[in-house]
Amino acid sequence: APYDIYTLEDISHQAVRENYKLYIFLNTFYLTPFDRQAIEGLKRDGKTLLFFYAPGYVSRQTGLKVSNIERVTGIRVTKKSERELMEYKVTDTKHPVTDRLADGAGCRIQPFSYALSRELHPPAFGPVFHVEDPEAVVLGKYPDGKAALAVRDMGDWKTVYCAVPRMNSDLLRGVARYAGVHLYSNRDVVMKVDNRLLMLHNGYEGDVQLDIALPGAGRVVDAYSGEVMTQNGQSFVAKLPKV
Repeated sequence: APYDIYTLEDISHQAVRENYKLYIFLNTFYLTPFDRQAIEGLKRDGKTLLFFYAPGYVSRQTGLKVSNIERVTGIRVTKKSERELMEYKVTDTKHPVTDRLADGAGCRIQPFSYALSRELHPPAFGPVFHVEDPEAVVLGKYPDGKAALAVRDMGDWKTVYCAVPRMNSDLLRGVARYAGVHLYSNRDVVMKVDNRLLMLHNGYEGDVQLDIALPGAGRVVDAYSGEVMTQNGQSFVAKLPKV
């Protein structure tokens, strides 16, 4: 799926507030009152907001409070432990976010490959949070059975909270589908797209054949060979040679 990257301050701009179905907040651990107000303004029109780990946990006004996370995500969260090598597995494969995943699929925090980075960014850290909200649908759990991944339909908007700051591409695609985002491919390839050009890059060792879904019917022409991939279709097959 196409995506754009913004700083947190950018979400106060009208174009950013209006033109997206899914907003992903990666590391918004500290939020100012202005930031919180800007996020509140996105909670409308069926938009989906995906939050990781500790959104809003740090506040100059209230300090470090778990209730700050609930204020931002709309999902009740409590503290589980001080430090942990975090991992979770999918436990509900009937929800639209996870219905294309195998039961037990999940993510685990991985250490960096070299010693200095592991020292600066240890794989086990804290605090660790878990979901404790009877109104939320739990999709994934820690090994101890506590909820690590949950979703809640708030009516005018939808919220997804992942207490572990990691999500693989299959699960992220599930969140995008749930949000109504168009997915061109279900494979992990490099892709850029606008209303004129679709760019795909193999990135694999061997040849790859991709089924590409278009958001609407149209004519697609290979920019290099001139081959018509589809005359007026909503999908086509792209064959990417070994690079």
